[in-house]
Amino acid sequence: VDSWHGWALFDTCGPDEDSGRTDCWRDLARTVDRGENWQLTALPAAANLSGPVYLLPVDDRTVTVVVSGGYLVTTDGGVSFTEHPAAAPPPATRLGVATRSGFLLQCPGGNGVADPPCSRLELARVDSVVPSQPPVTLPGNSDRQLIESGDGRLWLAVREGDRLTVVVSADGAATWRKLPAVKRAERLLVSPDGRDTWLEGIGEGTYNGAAMRQIWQLVGDGWQIPLGLPPDTKSVAATNGETLVLTDAEGFVSFWINYRYFHPLDTPRSGWIPASVHVLPDDTVTVVTSTSTILGTGPGVERSWTHLSY
Repeated sequence: VDSWHGWALFDTCGPDEDSGRTDCWRDLARTVDRGENWQLTALPAAANLSGPVYLLPVDDRTVTVVVSGGYLVTTDGGVSFTEHPAAAPPPATRLGVATRSGFLLQCPGGNGVADPPCSRLELARVDSVVPSQPPVTLPGNSDRQLIESGDGRLWLAVREGDRLTVVVSADGAATWRKLPAVKRAERLLVSPDGRDTWLEGIGEGTYNGAAMRQIWQLVGDGWQIPLGLPPDTKSVAATNGETLVLTDAEGFVSFWINYRYFHPLDTPRSGWIPASVHVLPDDTVTVVTSTSTILGTGPGVERSWTHLSY
C-alpha cells in the first residue's frame, strides 16, 4: 500500500497442482510498521476452495481477497469480512482496480472487475459519473494504462499497432488534452507527484540479440528526442525528482537521473531472479520477484531498503 502498510496472503494450495481441492488453508496478514510485525487474520471458509486467489488492496484498512466464485472484503483492517458474488463486486473491490479517486476502464454497463470481453471500453468512476469520455478510441483488446498522479491529473495511454497515444485531463475528466502519438513507445511512466512524465519503448539497436530500451520525456506539449537506457535494462519505473529506477539482467537496482546512470553501493540485488520494479503513490520503490519484495523508502537515490522474503 505504502512504505508503512501492506497486506500478505498465505496459501497452502498451489495455483495448478491442487486444482479441485476443498481443504486449502488461506490466511491474510497485515503490517502497519514496514513489515516488522504482521497481524494474522483467518479468512472465511469461502477462501479455502481451490482456484485462483489474489488481493486487491485499496489502503491500510480496505482490501478484497478475490476467491473462486466471489470476493471477500474487509474495510476495517481484517476484523470482519463481507462476501459478494463474482458478478457483483462492491465499491471497495472496484476501488482495488481503480485510480486514487476511483476512475477505471470498463465495458459499457460493466463493472471493470469481472467484465466479459467487449469490443470497446469506456471511462467510468466508482459511485460517480464521468463528465466526458477521453478523445481516443479504446478497443477492448488494446494495450492501455490509466494513471492518476498526485497532482490530480488523469493520464490515459492507448497503444495501437506500433504507436502509443496519451491523453491527459487536469479537471477530473471534464476536458482533455491529446499529446502527439509516438512510434515504438510501449508504456507510459508518470512520477507519483505528476511532475515528470515519460514513455518507455523499443530502441533501434540490439544488445545480446534483444532490442534496446529507450525513453522519451514530456517537455511542454511534446516528447523529447528519445534517449537510450543502459543496454541490459529489464524493468523501469518513474520516481519523483525527474528520476527513473531500473532493474537489470543480473537483478541489480539502479537509478537514471539527469540523463546519467547511478548505482549507489547500498542498492539491493534480487539475485539472478527476474525482477520488476514499481513505484507506490508515496514514492516508495518496490522490486518484486517470485520469492521476495524489496521496498526502497526515502527521497531521491539514497534510500533505506527492506527485504521481505516469502
